[in-house]
Amino acid sequence: MRCDFCKSKSLSHIYSVPTSRVGAKIYSCDQCGLLQTLYSNKQNKHTNKSLSSGADWGNIRHGKKIRLQISIEFIGKFVDLSKLTSVLDIGSNRGHFVNYLNEINSECSIIAVEPDSRILEEYTKTNKLKIINARFEDYTDTNQFDFIYCCHTLEHADSANEMLIQAISLLKDDGHLFIDVPSASILDDKTNVQEFFIDKHTYHFSISVLHKKLLALGLVIINCQDDMHNITILCQKKNRSITNKRILENYSEVLLQNHEKLNKVSKFIEQLCSKNRVAVIGASKIYDALIKHANLNTDNIKYLIDDYLCGYIDEVHGKKIYKQEDISFDGIDIVILLTKSATDELKLKIKNKGISTIYTFDELILI
Repeated sequence: MRCDFCKSKSLSHIYSVPTSRVGAKIYSCDQCGLLQTLYSNKQNKHTNKSLSSGADWGNIRHGKKIRLQISIEFIGKFVDLSKLTSVLDIGSNRGHFVNYLNEINSECSIIAVEPDSRILEEYTKTNKLKIINARFEDYTDTNQFDFIYCCHTLEHADSANEMLIQAISLLKDDGHLFIDVPSASILDDKTNVQEFFIDKHTYHFSISVLHKKLLALGLVIINCQDDMHNITILCQKKNRSITNKRILENYSEVLLQNHEKLNKVSKFIEQLCSKNRVAVIGASKIYDALIKHANLNTDNIKYLIDDYLCGYIDEVHGKKIYKQEDISFDGIDIVILLTKSATDELKLKIKNKGISTIYTFDELILI
């Protein structure tokens, strides 16, 4: 047996469900933490309605109706369902979400995938609705959707991993995937009297495990919540190539603009050095950029200090490197920090040495 999410073979048997009709045993993945059920007697699975507090509860098919209003409110904060053009409902059940969508958006094309033929009569039939009486695992169309609704279905999948991959493949760029599943947080409920690991559910999710998996599949998490009973997540599919291109275009533009600003920074530093005893802390990339892109004249810099480079490199652009401990700050009027990391801590440390005038690079480039 392998973990459905990370494919690890390192699974630990943590619980045998005492009221299971199908010999359900719960395993925890030692690597990613997914909880999943292994059945020893799956043929004993029943289809009769049961209100049992044990593992044989199910087949009433009303849970998605209970979650409908909560789901709509959760989605509505980020997605305008009335403006969608194409929607897929995975495990559409009695059609509660489909019917709601038809009421507010009659022009939206909807595909509803539901394997139980006994509960399809409650749908509001329109020429924009297509009902597929099959398991989602057998759904073969490749048309893509603006929005995919998957409410209390993922836990029933043959493979939750494959269901997610298939759903994402059917999602348009910038499209949204909504997921609602039972939450394993209920295991911490000190008043619980009912079996969480029912025979109908193969996968059991914590918000951290599901969240991490969705990120690993390339989705952006728009919002998520765990009310102990249910995990609700809204994700968005982003075209990574387009997104990365935009990031790099912005990066290139900012880099060129900042290289231009270095000229002003360089002149300011030169003016300070002409009238004051100035120590520069940071002999690496920013210092190099000031010399290469703004021709910084370093002759009047009293000390170039870099505790990390000193001992590995003797000088940078002809300027000797010192450690802080090697110089007396009593002979310094101004310190310039050409640093990015730990700048605040370094600034405080320099102030404690009696230096009152300190400039950071971020301050200089914004002058």
